Amino acid sequence: MKNFIEFVKKNKKVIIYIVILLAIIIFSVYLSTTKTTKEEKIVLSPPKPDISKRIDGNLPISFNISVKDFSIPEKLPFLKILFKKPSEDESQDLAKRVGITTAPNIFRDANKGIKYYWNTIDYSLIITPQTSVVKYFSNSSKPPATIDKNLTEKEVIERAKNFTENILSINKEILKAYSVVYYTTSDTSEGFTKTDKGNATLYQVNITDNSTGYNILTTEADNPLMFVQLLPDGTIYSFQGVLYQNITKGITEYPLKTYNDIIESKDRINIVNISNDYLPLVDLNIKDFNAIDINEISIFYLLDDRRNPELQPIFYLKGDVSISNSTADKASFYLPAFK
Repeated sequence: MKNFIEFVKKNKKVIIYIVILLAIIIFSVYLSTTKTTKEEKIVLSPPKPDISKRIDGNLPISFNISVKDFSIPEKLPFLKILFKKPSEDESQDLAKRVGITTAPNIFRDANKGIKYYWNTIDYSLIITPQTSVVKYFSNSSKPPATIDKNLTEKEVIERAKNFTENILSINKEILKAYSVVYYTTSDTSEGFTKTDKGNATLYQVNITDNSTGYNILTTEADNPLMFVQLLPDGTIYSFQGVLYQNITKGITEYPLKTYNDIIESKDRINIVNISNDYLPLVDLNIKDFNAIDINEISIFYLLDDRRNPELQPIFYLKGDVSISNSTADKASFYLPAFK
């Protein structure tokens, strides 16, 4: 004991230094752990997407898809879209690419800001810089009768991609036509109904950006970043698209819901579309739904109505549906994919 006390006296400064050094190390480790915990909490808590609930109440959903058929990555990042907000001169350049050389009319919308628009004999063009949206459409209220040139689906897609490349001045190699929908004029209501190619008076090619490997949709189901409508002879009938410079992946990846998470989240699944009946969802309530059988789950990125530049992954669910007093037999649903 005496030797120990003498040792302490002789090495007092050294011992004090060691104690201070240990205290600094312990405090640094504590701060590092606290920081890591906070970062993990951030990773596990991304913001919720802006998806409005269209039907109040819990839908009668069942799942006809097994876990072995569920192929979704464990984590994904946000995507960042850089929108273009064209000036008047840039809008005029776009108009020239579709053969319009006159100066634009200018309208100031209370909600969406300035709109540049042109109205020719055959077509109209509207560009809204604030929302980065371009609309080009025929002035004919219904698709005119044309000669059916029996274009193949591949030829229809190629014409649609060429037009998109031209009007948006974008490399068509990053464009993906992920579906072609055939329409005919409805006999019972305004607008169009889906049909097969042989009876179609209008072909719609839905196009998305393929640079990240995932489709990008909007809050309207089956409504992508861009679509082109063509007549059976290949003439462009209308176009709608979003003006943007590029889309990039974020650095941080966030965990996605698992198969079991999706099953347990069915009360948060939002219906966004029904097929084979021209019936708005706003005219339905929860009591009208007899049964919903989900048989397909995929994933896409959502561009919401607020044009949030940070896009996050959404589960896109499809299935059979039974609705009272309706011929609808298919429906589409959205569910946020982040945990």
